[in-house]
Amino acid sequence: MLEVVSLDRALCLPAADVTALLKGQLIVATPKVSVQKGWTFALYPYVDSARTTQIEPEYHQPTLSLPMGSEYQQQTLSLAQAIITPQQVEVTIAAWARCENCIMLHKTDQVETLSNLTVWTRHSLKKLLQERQHLFLAFLRVYQIPELIVVSDHAVTSEKFGKFIGLPVLDQQFREPLKVTQILPVVSDRIFAQRKQYLEEMRPPPHAELEKLHGSIAQLADPEAKALEHDLEVFLGWADYNAQPDPDLKWISTIASVGNSSDGNLFEKLVRKSFVKLGFTNSNVNLHASLDPEGCGGAGGLDFYCEEPYQIVGECKATKTDAVPTDTPGQLIQLGLKHLRK
Repeated sequence: MLEVVSLDRALCLPAADVTALLKGQLIVATPKVSVQKGWTFALYPYVDSARTTQIEPEYHQPTLSLPMGSEYQQQTLSLAQAIITPQQVEVTIAAWARCENCIMLHKTDQVETLSNLTVWTRHSLKKLLQERQHLFLAFLRVYQIPELIVVSDHAVTSEKFGKFIGLPVLDQQFREPLKVTQILPVVSDRIFAQRKQYLEEMRPPPHAELEKLHGSIAQLADPEAKALEHDLEVFLGWADYNAQPDPDLKWISTIASVGNSSDGNLFEKLVRKSFVKLGFTNSNVNLHASLDPEGCGGAGGLDFYCEEPYQIVGECKATKTDAVPTDTPGQLIQLGLKHLRK
């Protein structure tokens, strides 16, 4: 059944927080108001010019300098690090969230542990705790919005920071709220549940050193560093492993059925292709002792022969009903001596 989510309001959060939520580095927010479990809303990246001058001590470095994967994330990051003068600015909303829990923190040691588990520094969390006397910690299941929402922020004032605002309706004539039908989670259910448990129990991060390493590697632009950065994100639980589908799996999946058929030539070709796929090579161009995946040993020839990384000689016997002949090993030795001379 297709899920339809109506978005008629947004939660105003620091632009850098929204960036971290979209990146998968955060799964929580510290709004000024309590958020009920099950509520759905857009995430509005708000920039408070009075706070941007203090943005460095509010976040662990180099969290805010991480190169983000989308134009929106780069935009929110630059906005969070810049001091802007009050003027009408278009703001892009790229995420929505569903609240999975909301708890209240009162103690200094709680916010210190929270700092170790998130992108926020102890200084910033202690300051918020002193200002508000308590902190709401909302656990947010964050989703990407397929079509970005662009709104004007001229009506959003500092009084709305950390609170909810109404979103402009999609259809002014029928006054319908914005609807999302594509559910695109930033992190998987498993990762979210695991990290949510760590935060609820206020358990120290298991791999703090790797998080620091990730922050350093994220500054590098070469492809190898980016690959390692993604691997670390997967290991740390910030992202899922998205393996690219192997186009060869289509023919690989046919090997068993072809081997149990009477098509001996095709089976031989698939076996050769399999050894090539596994990294074996053969410089011998003689079709009777070859690894050419498009060729066959033919009558009186070896069905496959590998030289590197070590030597293998083999016969292929595809049969639909009969058992493999008992003289196959002897035949293999005879043909090997004939074509390989050793």
